[in-house]
Amino acid sequence: MEPLPTDVSRLIERRLARTRQLIQNSDVVHVSFPKSGKTWVRWFLQAYYEAADGVPFELGSSRIAGRSLPSVVFTEDFFNVYADVPVEPRVLFQDLLDDKRVIVLVRDPRDIVVSYYHWARARLIDDPARPRPFLDVSSLNRFIRSDVYGIERIAKYLGLLMDYAESRSADTMLVSYERLHDNRWAEFATLVQFITSDTSSDALTEALERASFEAMQRREVEISQGGDAANYRRVGVEDWDGDFNSLKVRRGEVGGFRAEMGLRSRIQVLASRPVRKVVRRLDQPLW
Repeated sequence: MEPLPTDVSRLIERRLARTRQLIQNSDVVHVSFPKSGKTWVRWFLQAYYEAADGVPFELGSSRIAGRSLPSVVFTEDFFNVYADVPVEPRVLFQDLLDDKRVIVLVRDPRDIVVSYYHWARARLIDDPARPRPFLDVSSLNRFIRSDVYGIERIAKYLGLLMDYAESRSADTMLVSYERLHDNRWAEFATLVQFITSDTSSDALTEALERASFEAMQRREVEISQGGDAANYRRVGVEDWDGDFNSLKVRRGEVGGFRAEMGLRSRIQVLASRPVRKVVRRLDQPLW
């Protein structure tokens, strides 16, 4: 990989320093690769904390500071995504995680790479505040094959995340997007119980309603159409042109990659051993 430009390196250093501080001041750390469902989990927990703990619902922060409930920070900075391609990214914040409860969220890499492509095409390519060297969004197929952003590297990261979760103590919960999708009540209830033993059924029901795909997408459309996206930062699209693929809450599907990857791309993807291995570990069909 070519060296990073100096301004990008400095931006990454500032971001990692900010993440380190957030982790230090939090009880629970939620770790995921981009486009794995973090917005969904954060939206649900924000709604739960408001109903159960009186914490105002706020979508612009990467940290939920509970009043009586544990504080939760959401990060995608667990691995250095700018490390040399592609094998062994270094683990960041390891010294901070030993006394934290950690939630690791994973998803089928085929769905991740499709969602990541649409997000990068709509939000990253022209954003000077979030420079992405080596980013090519000229086509989905080229993005899938990218050494930096492509599916093989994503699958290797996911494998490392899963290995990490399985190697830790009982203070770690491994969650998959697919399980959350298939059994929302049971999986989200288990998530809340992992964070706090004092679980409210009423708050859980309300949070699940507010974190339904329909409710979340409707709210993001309202934010985008109302010209208020700059105040939310993590949801909504400024100057939205009506393209639903540019939304954070895009489709909310399991296996949606099948509608966007051609047969040849799907065959090529499965030729990758890391992809096959992660798909099997997630109990997802190869086809």
